[in-house]
Amino acid sequence: MLILHQRKRLSQLLTLLMVVAISVGLLAGCGGGGSGSGGNGDNGGSGDQVWTPPYALPIAGDNETMMQTFYWEMKSNGDHWTTLKNKADFLARIGITSLWIPPASKAWGGIGGSSTSSVGYDVYDLWDLGQYNQMGTVRTKYGTKDQLIAAVKELHNKGIKVYFDAVLNHRTGADEWEHVQSGGKTIGAWTKFTFPGRTSNPNGTTKVIWDKNFFNAVDYDQLTSSNGIFLFDNKSWDTTLDDDYIMGADVDYNDNDRAKNDVTNWGRWILTDIGNGVGFDGFRLDAAKHIDMDFTSYWISQMISAKPDAFFVAEILDGSITKIRNYLNKVNQSQLHVFDFPLYYAFKERFSSTNIGDTLDSTKVGTAEGLVNDATYGDRAVMFADNHDTNRDGQDPGMVNYKYQAYTYMLMRDKGIPCVFWKDFYTFGMGDKLQRLLVARKHFAYGPGIEVEENEKNNVYIYIRDGSETDTEGDGLVMLIAKAGSGIYEQEIDSKQPNTTFYDITGNITEEVTTDSEGKGVFKVKRSEAEGWSVWVPKL
Repeated sequence: MLILHQRKRLSQLLTLLMVVAISVGLLAGCGGGGSGSGGNGDNGGSGDQVWTPPYALPIAGDNETMMQTFYWEMKSNGDHWTTLKNKADFLARIGITSLWIPPASKAWGGIGGSSTSSVGYDVYDLWDLGQYNQMGTVRTKYGTKDQLIAAVKELHNKGIKVYFDAVLNHRTGADEWEHVQSGGKTIGAWTKFTFPGRTSNPNGTTKVIWDKNFFNAVDYDQLTSSNGIFLFDNKSWDTTLDDDYIMGADVDYNDNDRAKNDVTNWGRWILTDIGNGVGFDGFRLDAAKHIDMDFTSYWISQMISAKPDAFFVAEILDGSITKIRNYLNKVNQSQLHVFDFPLYYAFKERFSSTNIGDTLDSTKVGTAEGLVNDATYGDRAVMFADNHDTNRDGQDPGMVNYKYQAYTYMLMRDKGIPCVFWKDFYTFGMGDKLQRLLVARKHFAYGPGIEVEENEKNNVYIYIRDGSETDTEGDGLVMLIAKAGSGIYEQEIDSKQPNTTFYDITGNITEEVTTDSEGKGVFKVKRSEAEGWSVWVPKL
């Protein structure tokens, strides 16, 4: 998240931010993923040509696959909502079932110093989706509200759900500053939000002016031009998983019912009808570990009352599975998922360790990695190989090595929801090869996941889906991923499918395998970072 502080300091940040924006970071390796820079890359990679498998496919099942549709350096052309609308058919055909879109609300500023180029996490007015002239613009970085509505409508027509990135922790870009007591002294806090571009809420309810009573802290004192964290007198920190304060004017969900009510009213509007009968299907909760957990639980319950099947995924940027479990227990909402940062960190660490098989096998006590392998919460993990925070040009290259192997692991899993990163698919040119994995997930990755004993050795990880949970003939798979080495690794594996001919849908191994009457066959994978993943599926 871009940490902007207060209006007085914005001009001092612009030079640095513009340098970051034009920096080019090369993502080396990526298991053959290539390198890229900060262009939109909207039509790179596969060129939106649907890959055609060499053989017939079994009937597609109901596996979910999410795509994050943005990255930090996307150009501010104002055409992203239209781009998503135009790609709806393609994304549905390759197996994407839901999209996580960038923050669509009007923001204060950001890279380049204008609201039209802000990624959106420096949120100013939740209710402004690009329909009011505020912060010097009507549209946001991604387009207008009408373009957003048209995109969501078309995505829904193609069977794709759309999740709104909700920034509820803070506000930035206040219209006025106010005198506030902090530490027994008077400070000048930018806390008054009058939203001059609109006279009411777009759902017809009364506009709420936000002032100092809606917040509990800021990080800038206008009176002394000094920085710090200023907790207001007679206010307390919210009950959060981590530190309450991160940036801007911190919203007080502990002691201010008006803040709760306005944000709840807004959320219902987002889910039900932002215009023309169009509503979103759920939310990504930004910076969730800094938001009051009692409020989060209450807010989710209110959203479910408006849309019973609403989806929620929280950003808990932490590698501790224990902390994530504690968070899920405290919020206590069964429809809440969490991004699997523990698995992401494990990917980065374990793909450079000595034995890939041992460290990624969830059956090995003490070495299981990731929330997805948790016996209680595995189904509530959203897995990813990079996102807008972990990969930024000129700052952090993210997951550099073995990224295709990571995607193979995620997309074949029997628990959790995998999330494909737009920048990987388009800018880094991974789309063509990822399509093959998406087809495998959509048509073959069914039945309980089985990890085999051979994972204890040989620096190869083997995973089987036996296809037994469906009545569809021809699904199930055998997956192998390997680290760099020499030659081809081969192993006799019980596929659970006797007298069946398999082929490697990735194309990395060209020959076929036919199992015996017990379901056993010799399956192969290349010992290579560039081609060290094979997904063997039944030939129909």
